[in-house]
Amino acid sequence: VRHDFGYRNWKKYRAFTRSVRSTIDKRFLGDMKAHCATRSIWLQNSCYETAYRYYAGVRALGWI
Repeated sequence: VRHDFGYRNWKKYRAFTRSVRSTIDKRFLGDMKAHCATRSIWLQNSCYETAYRYYAGVRALGWI
């Protein structure tokens, strides 16, 4: 939710730069990793893998 909020609002104010995008995306990854750290030890690896895949997705398609 915070990631989408960041994209939407920075674009709204026409201040969405590569630097801003990178910061928002890194925070998105940080949020996902923090969530994964709360999961059981049995689920953490798959959670981290999913987090990195989502991060790669937003890095690849984030300008859309």
